[in-house]
Amino acid sequence: MANYPADVYAEEFIASFRRAFIDNGADFIVVDSHPYRNGFLYAAINYGIGEGILYKADKVTDDQQEAWAYRLTKAGRKRLEKADE
Repeated sequence: MANYPADVYAEEFIASFRRAFIDNGADFIVVDSHPYRNGFLYAAINYGIGEGILYKADKVTDDQQEAWAYRLTKAGRKRLEKADE
């Protein structure tokens, strides 16, 4: 899996969250159970949770895989809206 250290990629993580939630109005983001396919997304979500921007909301399963939905915290929305100014 690719390495995305937060000290290097923090601005990209924030920009990605801003595009998804603020610019495009997403209610949540989803990541499935394939970490090698979603390395940047996993790193961004871990960063978001650690920074209080995201929380794990729902787990969805079917016969073949699991997926998780992550939503913005109220503080996360404020931070992203402020970063957009």
